[in-house]
Amino acid sequence: MVLNLFLRELLRIRAFQHYTTDK
Repeated sequence: MVLNLFLRELLRIRAFQHYTTDK
């Protein structure tokens, strides 16, 4: 499902932002 893939990418982006802002 396209929506599921979109949500997965969104979570990945949020996790990446958290990782970058944590440093």
